[in-house]
Amino acid sequence: MCDEKGSKLFEDITKQPEYYLTNTELSILSENAQDIARYPDEGPLDTRQFHSSIIELGAGSGKKMRPIFDAEEQLARANDSIITTYIAVDYSKGALEENAAVYNRFDQSRASFMHMSTFVGLDNDAVRVLSDREGRKTFVYL
Repeated sequence: MCDEKGSKLFEDITKQPEYYLTNTELSILSENAQDIARYPDEGPLDTRQFHSSIIELGAGSGKKMRPIFDAEEQLARANDSIITTYIAVDYSKGALEENAAVYNRFDQSRASFMHMSTFVGLDNDAVRVLSDREGRKTFVYL
């Protein structure tokens, strides 16, 4: 398991041009963000609600969630009944602080339909604890 220093080192590595995976993943997510954001809750068609929680395991800085947040915003503006809570899960408190402060600011324009919280700990602990949340839970590992 990594510590704060290892988490920071990995984040720095992903920013290097030679590390193509992050940009490739971001491209794929951008192309498919609308479909991901539309992932419906279960229930009869006329009463469907969209997911109430997106839980990102191993969130780190969370930069890969940006296209999904933008798609969520477009969807929420078209349907004002959608409220999503984004829960970033990571063992690194520093990475989660960067996530909240830099990449995933929830300013007043998003506050009406999207909220953010963090969970510092291991993924398996987060799944156990957060599975009891009310409403639809979409777990992602990007």
